[in-house]
Amino acid sequence: MSKSLLLTSAGLTTDAMRQALLKLLQKRSHLGKSHIALYIPDAALAEGSSLPMLERDIKQQLSGFGVSALRVLEVAKATPEQVSKALVDVGVIYAECGNTFFLQYHMQRSGFATRVQPLVEAGEVVYVGSSAGSIVAGPTAGIALWKGWDDPSVVPYGNPPDYSGLFLTDGVSIFPHYSEQWEALVVNKRKMIDHQLVTLSDYQAYLIDGDDRRVI
Repeated sequence: MSKSLLLTSAGLTTDAMRQALLKLLQKRSHLGKSHIALYIPDAALAEGSSLPMLERDIKQQLSGFGVSALRVLEVAKATPEQVSKALVDVGVIYAECGNTFFLQYHMQRSGFATRVQPLVEAGEVVYVGSSAGSIVAGPTAGIALWKGWDDPSVVPYGNPPDYSGLFLTDGVSIFPHYSEQWEALVVNKRKMIDHQLVTLSDYQAYLIDGDDRRVI
């Protein structure tokens, strides 16, 4: 199976995104693969969202996609063994929006990063990100510093801090919530990185479906 990611700015906000995800999951169905979903809420929890509300919302977002079960994994509380167990038979991973640095730090600390990379590369799971969840899929969470919305001091980074992402996008970073007000900032900041940057409005997503890579 081919690598499959859907990186959104604000969740599944358009029919095009929902159709793209449905297509990715249908490919798995034809091969007899599981539709168990793994939900990672940490970024939103770090900003004060309640887990029951988040679970209700994600169940609503994923309704109609044939998801057979929903597992919740708080990577901030997980051990590497718990991460490995949570990933068994998972067909789709959804990483929520919120504080990018909290999410990135604990994905690395818990061992989630090293365990999810081979699964995504082999096409064993579909990775869906929303804002922070999309940023961390790329080479670096440092993109979240540009706007100044996310506070990196919520986690005990070393000096210098390691903002390494999951490296799932073949060298593409995502800048979510893009609008004209960020144009000058992006033009200036993108000179500081050595890889491709894709900007997404709240009604756009970056699709990776094997060799098909595009904004929808």
